[in-house]
Amino acid sequence: MYLRKTDIKDLEHLSKLIYDSEKSLNFNENYMSAFKDKYNVNKEFIKNNPSFCMIESDKIIGFFGLSKNKDKHELEFFYIDSEYIGKGYGKIMFGFLISECKTLGIKEFNFVTSPQSLEFYTKLGAVKIGETNSIVDENRVIPILKFIID
Repeated sequence: MYLRKTDIKDLEHLSKLIYDSEKSLNFNENYMSAFKDKYNVNKEFIKNNPSFCMIESDKIIGFFGLSKNKDKHELEFFYIDSEYIGKGYGKIMFGFLISECKTLGIKEFNFVTSPQSLEFYTKLGAVKIGETNSIVDENRVIPILKFIID
């Protein structure tokens, strides 16, 4: 298993991976349709932000991407192929994420997640710092987390 920079040629595969990963959380079709419209990785994001694919047996099984808004970094994408969820790959990829942050000099980042994934991130050391309304469904409240890198 290894990490490599995301390439423009990965876009189609990543869009499917992101969609399938979110769908594995058992959201209804209306939610997933809105999700697909809002959470698409694009060429500009890949060109302008650090983003990486986790590879196992020549297959992309995970993807993460960070963005910078003013002086704050945000984890915009962190998705594992739905076939690999619950098998320890998310923890491994989070380790890769932290390693890349150290290489890039990033000392902390914020991110939002689904309530279903909150426990996963808090076990890894993220701290809930607030809540916000989801951009997919404004009636749905989701946690805001911060991760500080040692």
